[in-house]
Amino acid sequence: MKKVIFHENSLEILQYEFQSSTIRDKPLINVIQINEVNLNTNPISIVINHNEIIFIEDKYHKDFLDFVKRNDLKVENRFDIWSAINEVFLDTEFTPQHYERTLQSLKENGIQREKVMEIREKIKDLMTGWRSISWSFNYLGQYDLLLNKKQSFLLLFPRDFYWWTMDTALSNYAQKAINPYELNKLEDGNL
Repeated sequence: MKKVIFHENSLEILQYEFQSSTIRDKPLINVIQINEVNLNTNPISIVINHNEIIFIEDKYHKDFLDFVKRNDLKVENRFDIWSAINEVFLDTEFTPQHYERTLQSLKENGIQREKVMEIREKIKDLMTGWRSISWSFNYLGQYDLLLNKKQSFLLLFPRDFYWWTMDTALSNYAQKAINPYELNKLEDGNL
C-alpha cells in the first residue's frame, strides 16, 4: 500500500510515523498549506501551516520532486538546525574548530550557545543510547530524533516533545503572511 499519494494540487499521507502530527487526522495536504520544501533534511521535508515539518520518505523522492515542480513550490534550503545540534552524537570525530563553526551557525539561525547546550543535555540519553543501532555516520536530524523517541516510548509518544522539536527546527523559519482569501478557501475546502 502506498503511504503517499500525489494528486494534482495536493498530496495525501496515509500512514505517517508520528502520531502527534496534524496530518494523522487530516492526511490531505493542499499545496496552499505547503510553505516550503527543504532538500537539506534527511529525508526531505516540507513545512506546512507555518508550524510543522512533514518528512517525505526517500522511496517517494522522485514523485515528490515531480509534485514540487508541477506545483511550482518554493524550495528553501534552510539551515538544518537539528542536524547541527545532533552532530555531537554522531560516531564521527570533528575538530574543535568545526564544533565552534557549528555553534556559530546555530547562533546565526536563532539558537544561542547556552540553548544548544541545554537541548543537547535534554536529548543526550535518548540519542547516545541508539546511535550504534541505526544512524548514518554523517547525518542525524530531526526525523532521527523523532523516530528514536517513538521507538523509545512505543505508543506513549509525548505530544509536547513533538511540538518542541518543531519549534526548535523552525527557529530560523521566517513565517510569511497568509493571504486571508487563500486561508478562507483552504478552510472552506474550495481549493
